Amino acid sequence: MAELGGTHAYVHWWDRRGSCQNNCSFASGEAAATAWMFGPAVLVPPHWRAAAMAGAAAFTVTMSALRIAAGGHFLTDVLFGALIALVVLLTAYKLVFGWPWAAFQNYLRRKRSTTSTAA
Repeated sequence: MAELGGTHAYVHWWDRRGSCQNNCSFASGEAAATAWMFGPAVLVPPHWRAAAMAGAAAFTVTMSALRIAAGGHFLTDVLFGALIALVVLLTAYKLVFGWPWAAFQNYLRRKRSTTSTAA
């Protein structure tokens, strides 16, 4: 980007007329690395888990915003970086602990069974 000392003029991500033909944008490694803080946050005892998740979210958003403000990445770069890390974390969580919504599904089953017996 010429504004930051580069050789290419700035164009919006949706504009295909830019001088860069391929591989011009990439997922943010910084956003992905900060999103990994959700991994330890889910292992915190239940009464502290919400605070740990909020802290991980605030850290991820802050660091991603700093990367955008510094001109290192576009919004889509940090979103994809964080999304990639979160998908990997969710998959690992599923492999170790099972899907996190299993308790909710059990609740729905109990709710349906009590509703059908009451009718």
